[in-house]
Formats: sequence, structure tokens, C-alpha cells
Amino acid sequence: MSTQEQQLCQLLLELPARHSYRYTDDASRELQTALFWCMAAGKSDYMNLFFPTGGPARNGTLKLREAQGTVDGAEYTEAARGQACGHIFRQGEATYACRTCSADDTCCLCSRCFDATDHTGHQVRISVSPGNSGCCDCGDPEAWNRPMFCTIHSVWEGKGKGKARQAPALPEDLVANTRMTIGRVFDYLCDVISCSPEQLRQTKTVESIEQDERMSRLSPTYCGGDTESPGEYAVLLWNDEKHTVTMSGTKSPAHAAPRCPTAWPRPTRRTPSAGAS
Repeated sequence: MSTQEQQLCQLLLELPARHSYRYTDDASRELQTALFWCMAAGKSDYMNLFFPTGGPARNGTLKLREAQGTVDGAEYTEAARGQACGHIFRQGEATYACRTCSADDTCCLCSRCFDATDHTGHQVRISVSPGNSGCCDCGDPEAWNRPMFCTIHSVWEGKGKGKARQAPALPEDLVANTRMTIGRVFDYLCDVISCSPEQLRQTKTVESIEQDERMSRLSPTYCGGDTESPGEYAVLLWNDEKHTVTMSGTKSPAHAAPRCPTAWPRPTRRTPSAGAS
């Protein structure tokens, strides 16, 4: 494991405790800033590729969309030709799913890409997006079982050839560090989830809760792993087909517990109450 990977693992291990296991705005900004610097290999020139304006180096926005000057409707401009659409569906927006062309039932098009492609005689389902429900798959070859030409995004014949249409290659260390950072973050998420207590329906005692906490600590891969108790436990009330939040709130004081503020997303530190299911 490289030195940078070790530093990233140490950050992921220590950052939750540093913010008292609360995922606040300050915690979010520190985490995002550290991850972007890790992807950029600590180089300001690479960070400027992510953030032409704003960014951690200028104490500005950490939203790539804002920093890169993306405007609404940019996915339909000439600059988007040869790329996937990726239009994010808004609430109340119509989406079009062509069963004849799509690889599965989740593939769909926005209204502009549907109008820009030929689906004459096809089986088409029109739906209304509830919001935050995906994006347009136009231009994604894995989403369709047949070639589909879009007058907005497909490259016209004779175009797209030669050096003039080729994007400059990214530095190899930037690519490598970006892959390493994303991979390590996914490893961390999987490790936290896999270490979480599984016997949630069994009656809990102080001893069993403390044992669950010890068993849920991260492995030595993370700079020696967790060695100390968090000193604080959160109570989760689980809904199912027989119990509701209202019922849980009417339990005797012996089962009640104060609500904690928004906690850091570490399931390893969450323990269900003794009477909740």
C-alpha cells in the first residue's frame, strides 16, 4: 500500500471521531476537500482541472457543476455531441422508455432525445418523473440493444475523426490517484457495512451491545484499526409490518432514549434499542 493510500485510510478512520460522529457541514467540507486533494495527488495544477473556479484551494464551492461553469441545458448544445446526454429528470418531467430499443426496463430518454431519435412503430411507455429518479440514457451504448441515432448527441458521419476531435489525454498519475481514491472510499463503505451488527432482533443487554461495538471495529488495514470505544451510542427504532414509530414512542421509560442529532454515517456505531424491532 502506498503512502498516500495509508494517509487516506487514516483520514477515513479518524475523521468521524474528529467531528463527534456528526456529519455536519464542516465535516462534509473537510471530507470532500481531502478526497479531492487525494485525487489530484496534492498538485494544484491537477486541482485546477477539477475546479477552474472555486474549489478547496480558493476556499470556494466544492460542487463541480458550479466550479466548471455548467449551465442548464448544456447537455443539448453542440459541445455535447459524441457524449452521453445524462440529463437529470426533474419532478413532473416526462420520460420515455422504448421497449423495442432498450436493453432493460430501466433505460429511458428525456423528451428532447426521444424527439431526436426514431421510434416509429416501437413499443414506448411514457412516465412522469417523481424527481431524483435517474437520468437520460441517450448516448450510453450499454443501455440499448440496437444502434440509435440522436440528432443532438450522435456524431455525424465524417465527423469525430482525426486529432481535432480527440480530447487531450489526462496525466497518468492523475488517473491513477483518482482510481485509487474512489476505490479506497468504496472499500471503506463496504468494510463499515460488513462489520455492522447483524442480529438486530435479539434482545440487547449492556454486555451484548459492548460486544457488538468491539466486533464492529475496523480492521488493522486502517492504520491499526479502531482501538477505542466511541464513548457514545445511538438508538435506532426500526419500522416493520407490526410496529410503527408511534408505537415505539409510547413504550415505557425503560425503553425510551433521547434522540441523537444527525449522526455520522457509520453503521458500526449504531445500536438498536432493546425493545425496538
